[in-house]
Amino acid sequence: MKKILQRIGLLAMAGMLLWGWQGMNAKAADDIFTFKYSSTCHIDETKSHVDKDEDGQKYYLYLYQEDGYAFTQAPSVSLYDETDKVPLLSFTEEQDNDNTCYTYFIWANNIDPTHKYSINIRKYGMTIITKIRITPTAPVIGQTLPSKWDINTTGVLENSLEWMSDGQDVTGFVAEPNKTYSANITLSTETDYEFRDNVTIDPKCVTHDMNNDRSFTFVYEFKTGDAQPSNPGNTNTEITWEKWNDWTINRDKLENGHIAKGYGLSGSAAESHDAHLFLYVEPKDGYYFTEEPKVSWNDTLLVPLPKDSSTLYGYKYQLDDNGSGTIVVEGKAVKKETNESENNGSETSAPAASNDSSEEPYKIINGARSTWNGSTTEGLTIRGDGDFAKFAGVRVDGNWIPSAHYEAKSGSTIVTLKPSYLASLSEGEHTVDIMWIDDSASTTFTVAANTATAQAELDSVPKTGEGVMGWMPEALLLVAAGLTIMGALRLKKAK
Repeated sequence: MKKILQRIGLLAMAGMLLWGWQGMNAKAADDIFTFKYSSTCHIDETKSHVDKDEDGQKYYLYLYQEDGYAFTQAPSVSLYDETDKVPLLSFTEEQDNDNTCYTYFIWANNIDPTHKYSINIRKYGMTIITKIRITPTAPVIGQTLPSKWDINTTGVLENSLEWMSDGQDVTGFVAEPNKTYSANITLSTETDYEFRDNVTIDPKCVTHDMNNDRSFTFVYEFKTGDAQPSNPGNTNTEITWEKWNDWTINRDKLENGHIAKGYGLSGSAAESHDAHLFLYVEPKDGYYFTEEPKVSWNDTLLVPLPKDSSTLYGYKYQLDDNGSGTIVVEGKAVKKETNESENNGSETSAPAASNDSSEEPYKIINGARSTWNGSTTEGLTIRGDGDFAKFAGVRVDGNWIPSAHYEAKSGSTIVTLKPSYLASLSEGEHTVDIMWIDDSASTTFTVAANTATAQAELDSVPKTGEGVMGWMPEALLLVAAGLTIMGALRLKKAK
């Protein structure tokens, strides 16, 4: 019995030694091999490895690609002896390969386990992209809609990012509260890459289409919520200029701009008796902001007030009446002529006004001094030579008008005032300004006859100017005159 147990123990020990030797042999197989390949192969070295078979006759290579990529056909694999500096035979491809793992072998008698070898991988044809990873940037109320997203997949290029809302192209516009935006991002591939027909994208999109040039357009949807006030809880009605002593402005990250401290009424009819502190962020003369500056307090992003005559090229923020501490201003203005930046920040004590008299302004190239004759179907179209990507809005008679009153599109910038809006204006000459983020172009137009009848549409949008009430007195006079004539005729007949 004792001899039987001794033999069992010896057999177990032999098995363990054999298992350990095979494990070390397998590890040694990986240690003597390194991979060499071009960046477009996208080999996953965490999975790819070399093992020796159990009988020691062959070395097997298991080749994996990174997640999201695939070969159009199996690559060729050759071996190079780095110790003797001589090429060896190529690996032989197994016939049962799938598209996720390619298996190769080479006879063990060709390998000296004391040498080092490089496995050279060469692909044929295109690298297929099967999965795209991107990082979408959602709209932020009060900020320009993003012009670029992060692409996290090598071999993928971003062709364009266009934004739509309410059936209109709003690329380059400022995000508004309580609106639904569709982002259409078109992606193509670099040289040596190609999209799979059923390529997937992470995160998932609403819909996607392949274009004729084999690029893809992916559609994402976003909905903005309520606007966040820049000064929550304004209840202190005893604000004076001395309140600025409670605030510190950090403008270390403001390039080519300056800040101005303001004090005055809020401009709201409901609060016209209350004064508040305002912070102005303006570009230097000859510069403009390509994106809205980031102004934050206690890690909360402040929302700028609506544009007015004091913030044509800059931004205005109302501070919390009860707040104090440090306001951080980050932004970069670029030079109009060269788009070159210079680090320079300054602080003033009053709102700064941009003086661009030395710059040649934009021009109205079509539709200057036009006349609208009261058509119910045709508006008034004006075209400026500014870049539509910089389009900021429209002013009529010096007042900003809601986007519901006009349509805007590229080429360079084409603005059409709607008949329903024109019908709300008084007859005569009016001024119109097409506004871009770095300048404007102005002209005049004439409302010659106010006979538009698109009253349903007019009632559904905000009104500016005199509106339809401008011609109501004349209509009432005509009615009164008619009644007077009818009365006179009846009196004559009665006699």
